Amino acid sequence: PQQWALTKNNLANSLRALAERTAGAESSVLLDRSIREFEDSLAFYTFVERPADWAMVHNNLGIAFLAMAERRPDGESAGHFARAISAFEAALMVRSKEAAPQQWAESQGNLGNALLARSNVVVGDLQQKLLSQATVAFQNALTIHDREQTPAIWADSQNNLG
Repeated sequence: PQQWALTKNNLANSLRALAERTAGAESSVLLDRSIREFEDSLAFYTFVERPADWAMVHNNLGIAFLAMAERRPDGESAGHFARAISAFEAALMVRSKEAAPQQWAESQGNLGNALLARSNVVVGDLQQKLLSQATVAFQNALTIHDREQTPAIWADSQNNLG
């Protein structure tokens, strides 16, 4: 079962990567399949028995949902953005700054990206709230991703804040 779940996760990652290099409807088909493979792997990677793997899959699932949301028209993207944000928040239930600082920072940055992207398709108070939450997430990531250790990630986070 462990090898099966790992293979499902790896397949899902490769499908997501392929979707990023594919245009049109085929990209969405690949992302849908990627999401199903990630969800399948969660049958084995449970919060109680394999929390680190569970968090890894949720982080990956969030990336896939975010990619799907960014390919949908504004009116169809809200559900995918919500699922991406929820997946990153789930990963952060396990990925703590103290226990897994690099993974925590990665998930914080991904959460910030999802919140920022979602803020671009809404207006008013919700937009302000999402922007504030994204700012906090990016600032959290920057407490680990500094200019000396991870300059590319640091620069991306700085760009997202600016």
